[in-house]
Amino acid sequence: MDSSNFNELTIQISPNVYDSFLAALDEAGVEYSEVMLFTAKPKFSLIHIIKDAFNQANLSKLAVAIHSFLLRNQNNVIDIKSEKGAHFKAKGYSAEELKELIPLAMHLLVQNEPESQSSLSKPPTEPLE
Repeated sequence: MDSSNFNELTIQISPNVYDSFLAALDEAGVEYSEVMLFTAKPKFSLIHIIKDAFNQANLSKLAVAIHSFLLRNQNNVIDIKSEKGAHFKAKGYSAEELKELIPLAMHLLVQNEPESQSSLSKPPTEPLE
């Protein structure tokens, strides 16, 4: 997949999975920068990943990190929003499938949902682009 238009990925992380998600990124060797939020009580923390630095090896590292994070707890879920506005939950995807979806994403929301809200999402039937 062409990742030449891959500029920056914003990842929003809920506090209850922040350490676990960053551990998955660190274990996979993904480089990221934490963003300071200046609010009284932020609900989420932000990190940015510079997409310009992504080659296939770095894209694979991020896909492996996300896949590893999702496997650690069945309630972990990542909501993906594409640049075109498509929105879906990335749960139940292989690392290879995630590697295809990440270049299309502009924003990821990382959280842990109660079991009653958690459900597997199928790959989108419509292209994300």
